[in-house]
Amino acid sequence: MTQKEQQVVKISLDQANNLANINDSLKWSGWTLIHTTPNKMGWAKSNGLYDRSTDSWYVAKRFQVQDDGLYHIPKSVYHGLQH
Repeated sequence: MTQKEQQVVKISLDQANNLANINDSLKWSGWTLIHTTPNKMGWAKSNGLYDRSTDSWYVAKRFQVQDDGLYHIPKSVYHGLQH
């Protein structure tokens, strides 16, 4: 196993959906799971995201389903989620 593979947690669609249901920082865009964190400088970042409902800027990390049918979430993000 490579070092990069050790730094991710692989989760199924059901697991990703369960996480999204209990965590406000996770949203779906089609099959892509989006993790957002508040960031006042989001307007200046390529991965910045503005939410009109909260009138706030965020930084978004997008996780697409991989060829193995799983979502590869960095451990640093995964362990910060409530699960």
